Amino acid sequence: MKTNTGVQTDMADALNAFLRQLVDISSVCLELTAIIVMLYSAINSLLLWIREKEVGVSLEKGISTALEFLMCGEVLKTTIAYDVEDYISLACIIALRAALGFEASMEMRHKKKENGIMNEGSDEKTSVMK
Repeated sequence: MKTNTGVQTDMADALNAFLRQLVDISSVCLELTAIIVMLYSAINSLLLWIREKEVGVSLEKGISTALEFLMCGEVLKTTIAYDVEDYISLACIIALRAALGFEASMEMRHKKKENGIMNEGSDEKTSVMK
């Protein structure tokens, strides 16, 4: 016959197993979403490139969005990490993805500024020509 403590332990183990499954499934779904976003951005950028338009911002925006989904999945995994090694590896992955996302957003800002200056300059030239 199980004691009250044994039943609580069994329930805790069952909840722990459920939480692990939920986090695993959720992180896989987030990773799949990131893959879909990256593929969509790559295909869209390829089509823009074929039409000889600027591709950089579109592709970088997609990569940045995909990295955010990937980081969300990694943060979820911290809820079921038990060892210090798990936390260290997750922290490294999150730091790397955050750095990549930051770099991509800085590059987008730089390109938007360049395009803004170029667009303003072309507007001035057309207004002078009129």
